[in-house]
Amino acid sequence: MEAWHAHPLLRNVPLSLTHGPRLNEGGYHIVIPYLSDDPSFQPSVLNRRGKQWWIRPRRIALSYFFGSVNRNMKDFRRHRQLFMEEVRTNWTFSPYLGQLPYVVESLGSHKLHSKNGLGYFNSIYRQSLFCPVLPGDAPPQKRFFDVIIMGCIPVVLDFETDFASQSKTSWHSPGGFPIELSYPFAKHSNSIDPENEIDYESFVVQVKEVGAMRKTLEDILQNQTEIQRLQLNLMKNAQYFLYGMGDDSHLHEDAFVKILQSLQYYSQKTHLR
Repeated sequence: MEAWHAHPLLRNVPLSLTHGPRLNEGGYHIVIPYLSDDPSFQPSVLNRRGKQWWIRPRRIALSYFFGSVNRNMKDFRRHRQLFMEEVRTNWTFSPYLGQLPYVVESLGSHKLHSKNGLGYFNSIYRQSLFCPVLPGDAPPQKRFFDVIIMGCIPVVLDFETDFASQSKTSWHSPGGFPIELSYPFAKHSNSIDPENEIDYESFVVQVKEVGAMRKTLEDILQNQTEIQRLQLNLMKNAQYFLYGMGDDSHLHEDAFVKILQSLQYYSQKTHLR
């Protein structure tokens, strides 16, 4: 088993925090979101956004930024190359997805290497309805949380897994770590009290293969009720992927609150043994 974010010396400590997945090989792991100190990624910024910000009309149907691709990639990452081949082969007949344009750009673009590269990313994400988050080396990716904060609905590949889990679903690889072991405070993870769990499937679009993505999204684009349902569930959960720092510390419910809830749940379970 590959231990992405767990140093061998830490894998069996009684309790630790990790970006995922949970290994729990003699120890106990709590999966947490990635940390961003970007001022625009503070809970107070999110809390100033009202409902209308989340459900407002968007100018872009889909945005995806990709790095260099090659045929020697690990199997996990090759889905990114397959998606690019799909776009080049089957999407170029139209610059639109539904009635809106889509943006698929290389990270080598001059726009992304300018001083305002991060601002360009965030601007495009904020204007987009859907943002594919395709498998990387590890199950959870920082991009997954970034697009959520920008109000963009994540689109993931849905693989079956034999792991003992409620979902029987991995967003990383066939037979890979399930949602419950890969994402922070996830529903059915048994890592936090059920009333405080996050139901990721309530705001994520899942597709079986990259070739099915366009049709799936075109169908959703015709259903404004479904789009708003996904967006409002983003609004409900986005704050739990942020860490309040400085003046934002302890002002809002955020990832720190979820970590404390997870620690309390762990303590209660340990006490009952």
